[in-house]
Amino acid sequence: MTIPPQYFAEIISTLQRGPSSAKGQELRRTSRMQVWAQIPIGVIKDRGLGQRSVSLARDISMEGIGLLSTISLPAGGQILVCLPRNDSKSLVLIAEAVFCAPVADGMQSLGCRFTEEAAPTLAHLFEHQTDDQQARLRRAVLG
Repeated sequence: MTIPPQYFAEIISTLQRGPSSAKGQELRRTSRMQVWAQIPIGVIKDRGLGQRSVSLARDISMEGIGLLSTISLPAGGQILVCLPRNDSKSLVLIAEAVFCAPVADGMQSLGCRFTEEAAPTLAHLFEHQTDDQQARLRRAVLG
């Protein structure tokens, strides 16, 4: 999946307003933009949503994201990623772990590739999830 250019521009603009607005690029299939921003993620596990956490995004492209996280994932593991499009809208995507490597005690470097946009019901539940809503979120992931 590739994020539409308009959404990507909104996401970059919003993330770069964070604590650091350093701009960087790395030439790959799609250019990566360096960002330092907190991003909510949730592990998709056993056909439901597992651990939820806030990770630090270090770079993003139209096809994937690099994260520093306390969550360790095997290659192929899936997460939900909530990306801010602006101050009131977000884009919730399903991403697949391409690599995961320890970088410090309890910290992992995750490289993830976006696979698809989360279904609207799942995205809404993920963004507004409380402990009481965990069961409904699991049902939404199951379909």
